[in-house]
Amino acid sequence: MIEELNYDCQLLIIAYLELKDQLALWEATAHIPSSRLNATLIYSWQHKLSYVLDEEVLDQFEENPKQSDGFLCAISGTVQHLDLQFIKTYQLQKWIGHSFPCMRELCFTVNDSCQPVGSLVLQLLVELFPKLNAIKPWGTFYSEITEKWTQLQRLDLTECCPPIEHISMCKFQQLEQITVHSGFLTHQFIDSLLALPNLRAICFHAEERIDEVLNIIIDKRAEHIERLSFNDSIWFCTQETLQRAKNVRQLSLIEDDGFQRSQLETLLSNLPLLKQLDLINFQIWRSESELWQAVGRCDSLQILNISGMQLYNDFFEFSRRPMETVLGKRSNPLILYCNDTGDCKERVAQCFSHSNLLLKWEPLNNNSCIDYGYVKVEFAPLATIQ
Repeated sequence: MIEELNYDCQLLIIAYLELKDQLALWEATAHIPSSRLNATLIYSWQHKLSYVLDEEVLDQFEENPKQSDGFLCAISGTVQHLDLQFIKTYQLQKWIGHSFPCMRELCFTVNDSCQPVGSLVLQLLVELFPKLNAIKPWGTFYSEITEKWTQLQRLDLTECCPPIEHISMCKFQQLEQITVHSGFLTHQFIDSLLALPNLRAICFHAEERIDEVLNIIIDKRAEHIERLSFNDSIWFCTQETLQRAKNVRQLSLIEDDGFQRSQLETLLSNLPLLKQLDLINFQIWRSESELWQAVGRCDSLQILNISGMQLYNDFFEFSRRPMETVLGKRSNPLILYCNDTGDCKERVAQCFSHSNLLLKWEPLNNNSCIDYGYVKVEFAPLATIQ
């Protein structure tokens, strides 16, 4: 019997079970005096810091209040992240009485699109989890309720719809990062965001409005913008807009195949402080001479990251002069990250050999992941400047 197995074996078996089966096993052993298996289940729940509670599990809680109470008693003191999927108001009301002192991140969807229900759920969540610093809500965005999370640092509104009235974010004083879609991006909303003292990043999806939104941000905070990231979205922007971000230190382009080599070279020539260029999964160059031509346009460049760019044999050229000319003019070595660039590693090492070039094969821990179609603008927070 599983009850007779040692502690480590019990933990391994529990790890293979879905939560609904763990709950059933817990209930089946709860009446057994000094059950080792029951204690091991509780221990495993307490030491797992993140849970996804889907509609099936939440309905199981509704049908088995004993399971619900046992599970919540076990995790309430340690859980840090919850994803509540299609939760009902009355289900959440049964959580009142439990304390969640370590809860910091919450995602949720509501099982009823009725606005009063969504508002009530949000009120309950504020009461249950007062110390959250990151949320991803669903449905109508109620800023007057959400702002009660006074320690909120990250806010993802991609699954929300804005209310009819204008929204001001001025009370979200601790907010550091926000992700939004175009429905929120009024001039007033953006202005209120950009005035926040701790804001470090705005990530947005706006398609044909990307150039307009980026211009508004640049108008207010051009001198503070340190990084721009685009996932198949930079081609919505004009060169005039991009070149206004003169203080950018890092430019990241992910699968931005609509952006041409000539456009990149023009942009590089007009970003005098750029230190790092990331071209992720992006086949922008047909030959290595085009690569060195781009590098030659930016004297300040220190890191070039071409992870995911496939370098085939015909990419390399017989003449070493283009590389030697560009690298010979540099005062400091260029660091070139070549992770996941195909099967030509030996050819890369052979052709890209120069005293002023340092090759790196490992992935660059770059925090460059943004969703398709999004733009991310990162800046120095006002609180560190004023």
